[in-house]
Amino acid sequence: MNSFPTRNFSFGNYYPALDGLRGLAIVLIILYHNFDFISIFRSGWIGLDLFFVLSGFLITGILLKQRGSRHFLGNFYARRALRILPIYYLSLILFLFILPKIVSYSFNPKYFIRNQKWFWFEIQNWLFILYPGGNNNFLNHFWSLALEEQFYLISPLIILLIKPIQKIISFLLILLLILLVSRLLTWLLQFDNISYADLYTFTRIDGLCVGSILAVFKYQGNTEMGKRNKFLILILFILIFIALPFIKVFYNSRIPYLACCLFPAVALFWGLIVWTSINPENFLFKIFNSRVLIYLGKISYGVYIFHWPITWLFNSGLLVFPGLYNSMTANLFKSVISTSVAIILAIISYYTYERFFLGLKKYFI
Repeated sequence: MNSFPTRNFSFGNYYPALDGLRGLAIVLIILYHNFDFISIFRSGWIGLDLFFVLSGFLITGILLKQRGSRHFLGNFYARRALRILPIYYLSLILFLFILPKIVSYSFNPKYFIRNQKWFWFEIQNWLFILYPGGNNNFLNHFWSLALEEQFYLISPLIILLIKPIQKIISFLLILLLILLVSRLLTWLLQFDNISYADLYTFTRIDGLCVGSILAVFKYQGNTEMGKRNKFLILILFILIFIALPFIKVFYNSRIPYLACCLFPAVALFWGLIVWTSINPENFLFKIFNSRVLIYLGKISYGVYIFHWPITWLFNSGLLVFPGLYNSMTANLFKSVISTSVAIILAIISYYTYERFFLGLKKYFI
């Protein structure tokens, strides 16, 4: 077991419990994607919001701590690129150019090949919104990678431009409000040629905003301003939770309940879990220091990249159990095997490929 960190949380240091939370997030996502034939696992989509809250919390905290330092922007972008881009671009080469020559896809990959420029520039979330590919969602899980990359690109500029801490909180709250209003407006106006399901999913920055707000709280510490901000935001969050059931009752299906109510609520829930888990005296801190969860958290990026394409390949006929087609037993076998393959590939990628680039981050501090 990794030793617990010091009592005072400091951005930039390593905290095993946060890797443990990443481990929980990837477990939920795998259950949602690979084991969705079991009804209880269909709520595993909330694991992605946990990733977003963690990203917002850690990245914003690091930016606040390092802003004003020499080569602030260059070092930040370089370190993020070294973590994210090597395996991302390698996976594009693998899934778009190498695998189609080795394995006969049972689906047509032309949608992704024809629109590959969206992937190379990390804006594929908008591709799925504006030009959806139908049921062919072989690489659709990459939308969240694009969303996070866009957050990494913009967030340092926001931290640099908005100097007062209080104004950063105000900006994030206004952004959350604009997000909610824009979802309602696009629903009411019903624009043509837009995939609404994709729009609400692939513009999901609720968790990033909540995580960033928590980072500002932590950066403020126990100052009077910090205490007042925490109290006001807590009251706001409580009011939102109270309002959600009434919104559902009075408006029912007339509004996109998932986008306007559940996404913000799930982000707030994970924000509370993250906030609680960084306290060494809390029981959640000890739970998320589990060796298994921490290890899964370390390799979670690779697991996320590989798990869905591997599952698609297996479900499209790569692995067949005679006499068990589409049975619960066959689905379970395929899901266990495809998940195991994804984890093995992620482990190999982490130790033979990703760690080389991670080692280069020491030159950008």
